[in-house]
Amino acid sequence: MREHLRRLFRGSPSRCTGKRWNDMESTSDPCNCKCTRPDERQAIDKPVTTADVRRFFPPLRRRPHPAVVVVRWWYELAIVALLGAASWSAVGLLGGPGAVALGIVLGVTAAAVAALVEPVRDALFGVLQRAIVPHRLRLGFVRGGVITRDGRLPAIVRSRCRVDQARCWVRLPSGLLVEDLAAAGPVLAGSCGATGVIVSPDGPRQDRAIVVVARPRWGWPGH
Repeated sequence: MREHLRRLFRGSPSRCTGKRWNDMESTSDPCNCKCTRPDERQAIDKPVTTADVRRFFPPLRRRPHPAVVVVRWWYELAIVALLGAASWSAVGLLGGPGAVALGIVLGVTAAAVAALVEPVRDALFGVLQRAIVPHRLRLGFVRGGVITRDGRLPAIVRSRCRVDQARCWVRLPSGLLVEDLAAAGPVLAGSCGATGVIVSPDGPRQDRAIVVVARPRWGWPGH
């Protein structure tokens, strides 16, 4: 009986503070419940790189010179001029209706040959990609922040397109490095709708680079 009363007046420790209900000072070890244990997990933030800053805060792009626009669109302008000269000659020889009929026949024939002959189809595919990929790549330069402080973009000197890839030779203006192109590789691939982009130096010069776009998708320039 005496032992029972001693246990009764001794009190019991509280649930979360480790103290007796009738004592203000702690007489037992602190509890190990989860409500008093601080969360030791810390969020690991990815460090911000220079490529990220250029991507989200690119410099203002200046309006290109008309001569630069002509150089960028020379391939398309040459195709239009060639088709225009052929149409003018056909109209002069066959007249308007005859030229239209000849154009339809040639178009249907070219489509049938491209559908049946694989080398012809691959050649046409390369011609279309040659007209599309450089413009998409320039759009990727802008979106990826591969641009100088005064708004200059890398110049695509020449390109060669196949079914599985498009290879572009790029000249970098002063202020940009090959590493800047490599850092923007995922953005360039997304702009071209490609599975990947590989950037490598073009020889010992630091202002030359080769950009290989793997399997770019179809689409119109800039869209």
